[in-house]
Amino acid sequence: MCIRDRLETVDSPLARALWWELSHEPLRWHAHMGATVYSLDVSPDGRWIAAGLQDGTVHLVDAVTREAQPLRGLRDPVQAVAFSPDGSQLACGTYGGQLALWRVDDPGTPVLVDGAHEGFLSILTYAPDGSLLASASKDGTVGLWDPASGQRLRTLEPGGERVHDVVFSSTGAWLATGDGQGVVGVWDPATGERLRTLEGHDKSIHRLAFSPDGAWLASASWDGTTRLWNLPDGGLRAVLRGHQARVTAVAVHPDGDRLFTSSNDRTVRVWSTQDGRELDVLRGHDARIGGLQLSPDGTQLATRGDDATVRLWDLAGGGPPRVLEGHTASIMRIRYSPDGARLYSGGNDHEVRAWATAVERVVPPQRGHEAMVTALDLTADGTVAASASLDQT
Repeated sequence: MCIRDRLETVDSPLARALWWELSHEPLRWHAHMGATVYSLDVSPDGRWIAAGLQDGTVHLVDAVTREAQPLRGLRDPVQAVAFSPDGSQLACGTYGGQLALWRVDDPGTPVLVDGAHEGFLSILTYAPDGSLLASASKDGTVGLWDPASGQRLRTLEPGGERVHDVVFSSTGAWLATGDGQGVVGVWDPATGERLRTLEGHDKSIHRLAFSPDGAWLASASWDGTTRLWNLPDGGLRAVLRGHQARVTAVAVHPDGDRLFTSSNDRTVRVWSTQDGRELDVLRGHDARIGGLQLSPDGTQLATRGDDATVRLWDLAGGGPPRVLEGHTASIMRIRYSPDGARLYSGGNDHEVRAWATAVERVVPPQRGHEAMVTALDLTADGTVAASASLDQT
């Protein structure tokens, strides 16, 4: 058991002091993947992290032991990875249009669909009940698949160029698509019927998000705006204007009252979903913000930037963000663990990093060694700690 694990089970003044020292550095572990991390997901139980790499490999990392198992068999860069809602399956999509389905408990030979799409397979998402898997591609189509067999059930053709995003509503009754022509499609995934066509954006739509209750849909575009659409009638609820460049990501707060957008203009904007008012502007990144994610409980917002940092914003208490530094290149993906205690990031520096999202500062640090501490352990009751250092004491 490592010292950090021991400190999580022992309570004493000394243990709290040592915990302060370790907690002051939010990085919990990092692993070198050997290639750029293009895609990242965390299993619903928090046990596994999947990283899709530029070299066509998928690494399945045990979040407890930190051991990484490489999954091979794909020819091209892995652009999308997604765990099924029950965590039993991992779906992966590649730049060349391959689709692979691995069993997580026995990741031997996957169900492999060559030519699932004619181009870049960039998005994979499961229906909430796990009965369908949707894939989106540069070929302008959406595939709906039976996850158990890997059989294609139907193909949706939005009608524009590349489909940039596809999302299910919380009940799975609706599926939304956003394409390169700036058009949103709302579909019945059970039948493949197109229910609504929502138009108004001037440029491509890159991110979509349903409200928690499915009453409206947000579409974020490279035209610098985000639009809110009422459902099921498709009426325009609000146009959110304020970003000075492309909108790169959108997230809806669990309460449904706030919406967060990030942009190439280096800002995050907070909006009221009731009337479209801008509530706040979050600044801090030194380069474009490529993506964001809300913690599961909605108390924290994580943003990733091309400045090689992740920033954690306290939505309850406010104040400046915590800056997570360590990556040496732009960060491609971030994902919270299901309990919100960890945030995983993967980047162009070939690394996956695991960060603690909460930092306790209980008592001041204890000092004494004159050089780096190389070993540390606690007695079982947490009252005595032994440390060894390069200062030879």
